[in-house]
Amino acid sequence: MLTRYLPRFIFFLFLCLLYPLLGVASAQNTPIDKSGIVILVKSTLIALDQANKTGNYTVFRDLSSDAFRKNTASDLAGIFAQQRADAIDMNGVIVLEPAFTPQPFVDAEGKLHVEGYFPSTPLQLTFSMSFVPQDRLWKLFSIGVDFQKQSVTAPETAGVAKDAGKKKQAEKPVAPSEKIGK
Repeated sequence: MLTRYLPRFIFFLFLCLLYPLLGVASAQNTPIDKSGIVILVKSTLIALDQANKTGNYTVFRDLSSDAFRKNTASDLAGIFAQQRADAIDMNGVIVLEPAFTPQPFVDAEGKLHVEGYFPSTPLQLTFSMSFVPQDRLWKLFSIGVDFQKQSVTAPETAGVAKDAGKKKQAEKPVAPSEKIGK
């Protein structure tokens, strides 16, 4: 029984510890902590990735705002069915830095809007999310995630093949000069 709720408890504890970093804003002109936004985006995408991998959207739904929870777990399964069928692994977002386009902002209604992408190949993950302050945390209000194919071009290799069979001669070491810095 304990193992069933342990992941949820750990995630809840993680969010409680991150609360000061997330900088829940109450006004449109409140500065937004970029590190907190990055954590918010990545944790949301990882939660979605886990939901896609398991087909169980209840935790993803339960971590979201009251307004988002109007979607049932089966609604969310239908919305993300294509991503689940494509079996795209989003774990790469853990190590990549997102590019925000435009910069995150809080609108007049108090919603935090975050849009951008993770620069990667061959697929680039683009996202659009909004969050609302609820229970002293930013909670997911809306989400859009898409994957776009990026072209990968190999570097020029003509010069490499020509020199591949030749041995490079060691360069003659240079003796230190006493005049350095004088």
